[in-house]
Amino acid sequence: MPKQKIQLILPANLNYSSLVRHVADEVFSTAKFDKAWCSRLKLVVDELYMNAVRYGSTPDKSSVCTTFEYDESGIQFTIEDDGTGVNAISAEDLKAIIEKNEANSDLTRTSGRGLAMITKLWTDGVIIGKSRYGGISVGFTKALSTAGEAPPPPPAPTGLIAKVAAQAAPVPAAPPAKTPPPSPPTPKGPSYEIKLSGEIDQSNIDEKVAPIYDQIEVMPEEGTLVLDFSDLEYINSTFIGNLASWYTTLQRKGGRICLKNVNKDIREVLSLVGLLEILECPVS
Repeated sequence: MPKQKIQLILPANLNYSSLVRHVADEVFSTAKFDKAWCSRLKLVVDELYMNAVRYGSTPDKSSVCTTFEYDESGIQFTIEDDGTGVNAISAEDLKAIIEKNEANSDLTRTSGRGLAMITKLWTDGVIIGKSRYGGISVGFTKALSTAGEAPPPPPAPTGLIAKVAAQAAPVPAAPPAKTPPPSPPTPKGPSYEIKLSGEIDQSNIDEKVAPIYDQIEVMPEEGTLVLDFSDLEYINSTFIGNLASWYTTLQRKGGRICLKNVNKDIREVLSLVGLLEILECPVS
């Protein structure tokens, strides 16, 4: 197959996140990646697009260019911004951030730690340079030959997730390496359930999570909040950060948060950051 190239030049607006993800999914599928790898690489693309819009661009004034190139050997994805964002950084600074945070398994930090971890685990390398438009260019490559089983996550969570795990229960000295953190006691209060659906990204997260914040605000002591993921198709790292925050808030009230009906793709991401073992509960 000769090399194919698809390019999208879009306004710097997070409302286009879903479009970019769906194009990415189609391209990765056409390039013969299986469903699991399409989902993994789609999350990397989403994080890169979010960072380019939020940090490297002027919302609704700048344009962001995404380029997909693929052939029978694999894929290369590149995203370029114009460097006009108030939080824009240089290519050298971004390289330093990613190198510093590659070993940190806290996916709740999107601009450095989480992005560094998923690109290290799921791609064959990150390419960072100067953009043709004045900002930075960030991309990754992935060969079909390396798209076997996903590599295991780091052995121990760090950062915010480590704090969340530590709060679940006292951790015994020198536990076995693969022993999940102990579950907290089951709260004695009432249970409340909220069902989530569709895709949650930066374009709609405020609307999607508003009912959860409203419910947590009025939760009684020792209550349980159950989040039903049966119709939920996609979450990004910002939502994962919210999950960790909700856990901490409810635990202070003697309660807990439980997840049920988590699909395979979301399960993998939550497991990657150490949240699945803490939050998924056997609820009916």
